[in-house]
This record gives sequence, C-alpha cells and structure tokens, in this order.
Amino acid sequence: MEGWGEVEFAFDESEYTHAASLLDGMLRAPGDHLVEIVVVASRALRALSRYPEALHLLSFARANQRARARVGVESGEIAWITHDYDYAAQAAREALTCGHKLERARVLFARAERPFLNRNELGPAGHGHVFTHAALYVDKGGNFGDIALPIAVREAIESQAPVQCWQPLHVHQLVEERTLERINQSTALLIGGGGLFLPDTSPNANSGCQWNIPLDAIDRIQVPIGLFAVGFNLFRGQEFRGGLFQRSLEAMVGRASLVGLRNHGSVSRVQGMLPPRLADKIRFLPRPTTILSHIHPAAPSCRCRPTTLGPY
Repeated sequence: MEGWGEVEFAFDESEYTHAASLLDGMLRAPGDHLVEIVVVASRALRALSRYPEALHLLSFARANQRARARVGVESGEIAWITHDYDYAAQAAREALTCGHKLERARVLFARAERPFLNRNELGPAGHGHVFTHAALYVDKGGNFGDIALPIAVREAIESQAPVQCWQPLHVHQLVEERTLERINQSTALLIGGGGLFLPDTSPNANSGCQWNIPLDAIDRIQVPIGLFAVGFNLFRGQEFRGGLFQRSLEAMVGRASLVGLRNHGSVSRVQGMLPPRLADKIRFLPRPTTILSHIHPAAPSCRCRPTTLGPY
C-alpha cells in the first residue's frame, strides 16, 4: 500500500499523531485494504487515548466476516482499558466463536470476566489495612518472573506493615472517576514493581508511560503513594518523546511518600530528569524477586540460577 512504510516508521518512532493523520488520508481513498487500515488506525487512536473514536472506527469493519475475530479483539481490548467489561467479554466471546484460536481473545475474556479492580485478595490474617496495588499483572502462561513480581512486592510490604487486603489495579487500564474513588477509599496506593517507565508496551497520551493515569488524576489521589521497585526500562535507541512523561514523572514523584527504583541505573536516569528538590526523593529499592531469601528466610534454598526468575 502506498504510504504504508511511512505509517510503520511513524509507529516505530511513537509518532502516533502523525500515523493517525496518514491513516485518515488512506481511509478516504478507495482500496482493497480497508480492514487493515481501520485496525492500524484504531491502534494509533488508542495510543493517543482517543478511545471512543477508536471504537467507532472499528465498528465500520465488524461486518467483514473474515476480520470479525480480529476486529472484535481490538474493540474488546479498548473496552477493557476503559472498564467496560460487558462489552469486552462480548467482543472476546464473539472472537472465540468465530473459529479462531486467538490467544488475545482468551486473555481478554478472562480479564473481562474477572476484572482486576473488583478483586479483593486477602492478605495475612488479622487486622490491618486495604492497599490498592497498581502493577503489571501478567496473564496465565506469561513470564514466571513477571507473574511472581506483584506477589513478591506484596510479601515485602506485608513483612513490615499490617496489610489486611489487597485491591489490584492493572496499570494499563485508564484511571478514571470510579478508579479514583476506589483508590481514595483504600489506605494507600502502591505502584510497582516492574519496568513501568516505558513508553511503548501500552502507549497512551495520559502519562507517557505504562501507568495509564491522566495528570489531573494524580493530583486528586488523597491517600499516600509509594513507588516500589519501579524500573526505568528504555532499551537502546528508545526515548520519551515530547514532555508528557517528564510532567507525569514530576507529578508522581511530587505526590509520592516513597520512590524506590529497582537498580542504580534507573536511579541515575530518573534523578537526571528531575529538579533537585524531587531528585533527592529517589532511593534504590531492589526488585523483591531478587531478595526472596530476606523475605522468606526459612524457605529452602533454590539451586536454580537466578535468571530463571525472569530477565531483570
């Protein structure tokens, strides 16, 4: 398709506004690749946090039977991000009944059937507090180290504080009014661990990193905030474009009572992006999966090499 290379380059460079503009022009021209253009254009709109527009655009391709499963998953994932679980479950169910064994559809259906924010996962016995835990919750079958990380973070906190109950919040989901209400009803908000300071795993125009929270929502959080073993996760050649992440980072660090980053490289990079009054708040706090022996000193030793716990 003419112009497709420029679209791919725009995505590689995280220039989603430019990509959306190019794709809008391609949608207006007759051709045989309408479904492909619609899907990719919806992803550009999704990356710009223009969720209603992305869903509306995808509706034009739902009549195409060959693309029904694919379009359904794309629509359902956007619905899940915005907490519309009924629509997300319906879209995933339709995709699965089309005869396509789509792993994305299976994951989406499981997420929609058991929303993260509706879960109350019991902590240790006894009296204590309810903590909201915003993290990257890896689905069944994912990397073992990433699956274990939220559990290890909680156990590290439980070893020092009387946590009664955990309220999970997936960082890729939009923090909107209902989410803010649930956060502010809890005792505190814990964010991490993991490499959340990354622009492209689940791009959005709200924070510029993996945690999908608008700037004004950060200011409206009324409970103590702790960033726990978070990583600055840019790979070689990557960068944060524009000033959105910078503003979001300053807002997060400014509001947080604890800012612990999981390696010294992350500490150095993040300190370099902040004014001195905020840079002084940054502390080294190792990834809990690397110090499990301190959290569970009585546990049997493991003869496996540490790399079996994950890539970090």
